[in-house]
Amino acid sequence: KVIKVPVDECSSIYDTPGILLEDSIFANIDRKLIKYVMPRKEVKPRVYQLSKQQSLIVENIAKIDFVDGDKSNFTVFMSNDLNIFRSKLENSEKTFNNMILNKQIKLVDRNIKSISDLKCHEFVLPNEDVDIVISGLLWVKVKGKGQRIVIHTHDGVAVYIRSCKI
Repeated sequence: KVIKVPVDECSSIYDTPGILLEDSIFANIDRKLIKYVMPRKEVKPRVYQLSKQQSLIVENIAKIDFVDGDKSNFTVFMSNDLNIFRSKLENSEKTFNNMILNKQIKLVDRNIKSISDLKCHEFVLPNEDVDIVISGLLWVKVKGKGQRIVIHTHDGVAVYIRSCKI
């Protein structure tokens, strides 16, 4: 049954237990990792000021490359149980692979053995505040100014740009 949770006088959240979106990270990762990916308490935004040619690595689940554009704040909203690492873009694939190989991350999706197991999604951000979304995993708030971004994540997971929600 759908559960209606009132937020305020004008809006509600609808919980749809048991409904799994096929293009969500939840349908594409080891089941044992879902408890870490699903936020269990209030999400604390993490802000990273990135210059072009820098990357953010989320465990071995995703990599966000800031390829080109002016220095920008990337505000990441995701489960507090996930770790995020910053790297230079030129070293990020090696860093990603070494973190898996050397077990430097606490959450390892056994389906992902290297960066080559992830699918790339490339975007040029519009000139407005946007969210970059990896379905079921995270979103990143960015003031869009034509930056070129590449997202790496599981094949079959939806990655898209939407108008900023916060």
